[in-house]
Amino acid sequence: YGVVFRAQERASSKIVALKQIRIPEEERQNGVPITALREISILRSLRHENIVNVLDVAVGEKAMDEVYMVMEYCEQNAIGRDVKLQNILLTANGVLKLGMERSEYGEREMDQR
Repeated sequence: YGVVFRAQERASSKIVALKQIRIPEEERQNGVPITALREISILRSLRHENIVNVLDVAVGEKAMDEVYMVMEYCEQNAIGRDVKLQNILLTANGVLKLGMERSEYGEREMDQR
């Protein structure tokens, strides 16, 4: 997991989100973790209005221990940080849908009207 910052791009004055890629101290000699490279690669290849765009990858001036994904800035975090990958669904028609686990909506029965 990484920390996300709100930033302003110097060249265009555009507001962007910077997601810091966490690299544990003991893994820094190995470079960027494969999970982070996979996330960057997948997000950069996807182009859909419901998926955040990764615009660039930035590296700190002094060392590789500061790596950031430069992403489009989204005004609200309405869903929250607890959305799990297995709850993000893509239909055969390419529509992105958010699901939820049974425990997230309780055990009450829903009326089928």
